[in-house]
Amino acid sequence: MDLYCGDGILIMINVKDYESESMIIDCSEVILVPISEGDLKTLRGPGSIIQKAGGGFKLKVFISGGSDVKNVMAANLKYELERINRIKPGKVISSSEYYRMKATDLRGDVWSCDRLYPHLSYSKKKSVLTADLYEITKSTPIPKSLKIRNSFETKIKGKFDIPTNSMTKSTKLISGMVRHESSHRNVCAFASCGIDIEIIQEDEWMEISACSKEQDFHEIFGYRIMEAIQLCLGRQLVWSSKTIVKESKKLTTLRGIVENNMKGRAYPPVSYLGRDNVENAIRLMDCYLVKTIGWKETSAHPLFHPLYAVMLASQSAIEAEALLLSTSIESMLANLGKKYGKDRKASSYVKQLRKHIDAGKYPINFKSRAKGLISMM
Repeated sequence: MDLYCGDGILIMINVKDYESESMIIDCSEVILVPISEGDLKTLRGPGSIIQKAGGGFKLKVFISGGSDVKNVMAANLKYELERINRIKPGKVISSSEYYRMKATDLRGDVWSCDRLYPHLSYSKKKSVLTADLYEITKSTPIPKSLKIRNSFETKIKGKFDIPTNSMTKSTKLISGMVRHESSHRNVCAFASCGIDIEIIQEDEWMEISACSKEQDFHEIFGYRIMEAIQLCLGRQLVWSSKTIVKESKKLTTLRGIVENNMKGRAYPPVSYLGRDNVENAIRLMDCYLVKTIGWKETSAHPLFHPLYAVMLASQSAIEAEALLLSTSIESMLANLGKKYGKDRKASSYVKQLRKHIDAGKYPINFKSRAKGLISMM
């Protein structure tokens, strides 16, 4: 999606095609390598990566066979039949049946996909391989002459009400004269943990960017920032494109565009629509990042799920929300790594009481109910 020109200027390509779900990447060579060692062979040939409406990409490769295409087609057919015989209906497909892709487009950029499951089709004149791709990634080297800070950028399809504390201005020029000026309050900019974060809502897209002057920007920071924004908005977000700039390369990942539609009613934990609580909404994101920024896993932080579950419960009955709130608090306290309200003296009394009940000549049902009440202490 991004390219460096000869003069070192960063320009955008295929953005409109990508956002309209009509992007096609023609590739001079596509190489498919088996993920694990086995009977599968490396496949290659020219092809295309075609964006599909509704999400994902379609890979189409024309298998090249040199001077003896018939023999290559026969070998591919034998391979396909053997694979079908190995795979039984209802059985999970083994990872040994998957490939990884490396495709070189006409501009010389290399696109990759770590996991795909190909299908082969045949005719008298050609052999065609197709596969569904969930996401594709391109790595672009950054010239040493360009000093670019490590950063994270992502785009999310949908219209969102964000806590805004800044605005964008646009000017319309005709023959060098200003004919129209407009401003939109659609920016949320703040700093947390030494990271500068900016959220912009424009038209049908929300753009999130983050970079840091004080520390090396780690890819994991992007996961934590996304979690903080989801908590602030009170809704789940699915990103479409993501760019990580780190050291001497730029890593761009594209997914099929997914519309983030609002289902049901959901309320942010801090209401900021009246602009009175914008600072508090931003402070909520800051507090979450302070607590979680050190988590170095790509999976969600242990604090995220219980917090997000409480917000989802706000769409249900008040009883369900209260029950989930209590269990979420217990879960969060356990994740904090500290013991709160632990009374050793009371714990010893509870143990003595349980022993007394076990030793007493009480009905079994009575003992079970009594122990159940004690367990809540």
